[in-house]
Formats: sequence, C-alpha cells, structure tokens
Amino acid sequence: MSSIGPYFSLTKPRVVVLLQITALCSVLAHDQLGGGVDSARCVPCSWSS
Repeated sequence: MSSIGPYFSLTKPRVVVLLQITALCSVLAHDQLGGGVDSARCVPCSWSS
C-alpha cells in the first residue's frame, strides 16, 4: 500500500488547485507579453498544393 501514498499526495485538492492557479497565471502572462493567438496569423496547412 505504500505505492498509493505518492499518487494520493499528487491528487490532493490543495495540489490540484495550485496547479490550476499556476496554469492560469502562465496563460495570463503569455497573453500580457503579446503571445496571444491572432486570427490573421493562423494559416491552415495545405499539404496538397
């Protein structure tokens, strides 16, 4: 049963909330630095032409 301990410690609600906050902050920082997706720059790949 000792192999369940590390898995449970990674899925504690506090750890999950901290991971979500980290992800949200990284998205906000990326957008603030001008790395947002621009529809004019999105060009679909056309392999056939």
